[in-house]
Amino acid sequence: MNNCNNNDEKILQMIEQNKRCCRPCFGPTGPTGPTGPSGGPAGVITVGNTITGEPGTQAAVIESLVDNNNVLNFVIPQGPTGPTGPQKVRSAFLLKFDDNYAQDGIEVLSNGRLPIDRIGIKTSDICVLDPNDNTIQFNKVGNYRIDFTVNASIQYPNTNFDLNTDFISIGFRRVDDGVIYAGASEWINDEASHQIVANGLFVVDNVATPYELVNFSNRTIYLNSPGIENLGLPSYFLNPVVTILIQYLG
Repeated sequence: MNNCNNNDEKILQMIEQNKRCCRPCFGPTGPTGPTGPSGGPAGVITVGNTITGEPGTQAAVIESLVDNNNVLNFVIPQGPTGPTGPQKVRSAFLLKFDDNYAQDGIEVLSNGRLPIDRIGIKTSDICVLDPNDNTIQFNKVGNYRIDFTVNASIQYPNTNFDLNTDFISIGFRRVDDGVIYAGASEWINDEASHQIVANGLFVVDNVATPYELVNFSNRTIYLNSPGIENLGLPSYFLNPVVTILIQYLG
């Protein structure tokens, strides 16, 4: 046997003993070591913006990392354009009732202003009526349409029909202006009441300007309709002598 000190002999004995063990031999368990540092901060997810994409493109989610914050931005493509829905009609219905019925009717001299004394229906505040002055002012600059109906007659001083005088002519204009925006004329060969109907388009560029409905006949006309007491239903809407429908077109 080789010369060796006591420590070497002990080591050799332990190795020999371990060879005869059926399993490895270990020493006693040591104490538990200290806890290591914790991991990094937890991640944060934030919903960012929703962006409208072009029609026909794919939806997408765009993720970006800012520090420890995951920001999600969504892209949603624009859908197909649907049909245009109904739009509110801006209009006003003005009129003159025959509320003081006389056999001859309401007298309107040549170049005189026709009476308008009330607004029957107004879906929006597009105009103002001055019933004392029988004028209309508009609250919005823009394009308008007007339709009017007048029930009128003339009186005959003799039995001879005259083309130069025996007619009714009515027009809508700015007060004292020479331009007619809507008007109509009709020859009259009797003293019965006739309906004068007209329509037209006009532009309001100054809301301070008043408008009027004028008798442009060479003669006095008479506004008349059946008396309310003779109607099957006592409603003034059945016997107006002047009706005006105004629509704001934008």
